[in-house]
Amino acid sequence: MDWSRFKKLVAMDARGLWPRYGWGMLTMTLLPMIGWGLSIVFGALIGQEITTFPEMRWIQILGVGLLVSLVAPSVMFGTCNVPKKGIYYAMLPASHLEKYLSQVLFCIIVCPLLCIGAGVVVDILLTLLPFGPYKDYIWDCNILSKGLEALNSNGAVDVNLQMNGNGGAVDIDSLPQLEMFRRMAPGMIVSTIVAWLFYASSFMLSNTIFKKFKFLLTVLVYLGVNFVLSLAMPILIAVGLHAWLDDLARLDNDGVWRTYFIIVWTENAINIGLVILMQWLTYRRLKRMRY
Repeated sequence: MDWSRFKKLVAMDARGLWPRYGWGMLTMTLLPMIGWGLSIVFGALIGQEITTFPEMRWIQILGVGLLVSLVAPSVMFGTCNVPKKGIYYAMLPASHLEKYLSQVLFCIIVCPLLCIGAGVVVDILLTLLPFGPYKDYIWDCNILSKGLEALNSNGAVDVNLQMNGNGGAVDIDSLPQLEMFRRMAPGMIVSTIVAWLFYASSFMLSNTIFKKFKFLLTVLVYLGVNFVLSLAMPILIAVGLHAWLDDLARLDNDGVWRTYFIIVWTENAINIGLVILMQWLTYRRLKRMRY
């Protein structure tokens, strides 16, 4: 691998980023504004101001970043396996490894991070407005505590009555629901990152397999797989999934929590292995591509 040659390839792909994908990335970055506007309209219709918590906005922004990452291979490097059209890409003065690494860089890192950064800027600007559903800045995350406080103040849930039979005050931050979330948070964060890499890697691989409608065909494959997997859900419920989740809510049940951590980290390990396999197959297909 020649680093000087690789830098030139990356610079070339960077120059082509806006012409190929700029408007698409910008459009997807602004998608959360649809929800922002609908919240204002719906709130006016029901006569009640709607608040969108920062956590939900993070989900929207990260979801857009994931979507950008999934679309990037077919838009940025869609001709890499297309007869005749792919000859230009094949003739670039760079090795197969350098081309592969450039694809990884733009599809998994550069494109999604650009959109996430732009999404955060847009979110801050919307928060600065004196109207709208964005009341807290995006870094003020505490949805469980704030949500329970809101429900309690509205009378929807009487936290004091449920958590303290004698009517004494209860510190919402010490509720079991929050403690359970804190225990699950590290595994959830790692699982989110691994899932991101899994989906991004699968779309990179499919970009070297399908010749046309690459993104659409990959989505259809996922829908088919999810449909097959959904058939197993009644079986899981029948064997006690619901009861196991109820036991998980009991923070003193160390055996159930131990099982939970084993399941989560085993799943992450398997998915990491699949990510490595898909990335290897992507590189292998790029290396053996014939035009």
